[in-house]
Amino acid sequence: MFFQQLINGLMLGSTYALIAVGYSLIFGVMGLFHFAHGEVYMVGAFIALEMVLLAHLSLPLATLLAMLGTAILGIIIASIAFLPIKKEYVAAPMIATIGLGIIMQNLSIKNRKVSTKGS
Repeated sequence: MFFQQLINGLMLGSTYALIAVGYSLIFGVMGLFHFAHGEVYMVGAFIALEMVLLAHLSLPLATLLAMLGTAILGIIIASIAFLPIKKEYVAAPMIATIGLGIIMQNLSIKNRKVSTKGS
């Protein structure tokens, strides 16, 4: 029981550390806060899950495809939320990423269908 909780704590802490490193890297490079970072992480997890469950790919290949998909999503977010309005208003990119985060959350809730077949 102790070792299972230790592993759970290490995995949760590693996830928090990964997200924190992403926030600090984006802020360090761009000088802006990217509040949709957690949602991009969520989309990557959904991509990997769908690749494993539906396409029956191996976990390393699904992870690589998820990283590629989130990289493309990051480029799209940067071109929509940061580049066009970066120089005009200071708070506009932050508000845009909050809006994109809300959109991604709602799309993931509406598009994720839980199948009960076979159980």
